[in-house]
Amino acid sequence: FFSATKRQHRHKHLDWVNCMSSLGFKQCTVTDCLLISNAQSACSNELIQKEKVTLCFNVSKQQPFPSMRVSTLRVPVFDDPQEDLYKYFDRCADAIASEAERGGTVVYCKNGRSRSATVCVAYLLKHQGLTLTDAFQPHHSRFLCQNLMLFTTSVVPISRL
Repeated sequence: FFSATKRQHRHKHLDWVNCMSSLGFKQCTVTDCLLISNAQSACSNELIQKEKVTLCFNVSKQQPFPSMRVSTLRVPVFDDPQEDLYKYFDRCADAIASEAERGGTVVYCKNGRSRSATVCVAYLLKHQGLTLTDAFQPHHSRFLCQNLMLFTTSVVPISRL
């Protein structure tokens, strides 16, 4: 997942098709420095070590952080379409980009779907140069449409980042 060689973030694309279940964990590779996961898998010490995660980004008010010593950030939102994720987008995207040089980030919420997917899209638009239209191309759309449904009102303003 995280290449030992110099990372090239600029031209990586969202690759939701490469979702995997290895070692019984559920995670999905977004870029060479970003994973999306559910809370149970993201808090697994084995996953953190195997994937060389240095930042655990928790997009929830209630989910735990891993017991392992890694940097942590929390965006305190519930899984509710009334939540305003947009106000956190710059901070989230910038934190993921900053961490890319040190290691990698896993972004998660309870199920690794709506909130965490929304934050990943914010990063991809701001730091990877994708347009919102690119994120919804056929090879991305099945995952994104299914998982961003609750937060479409937050996603629309990201196209202005």
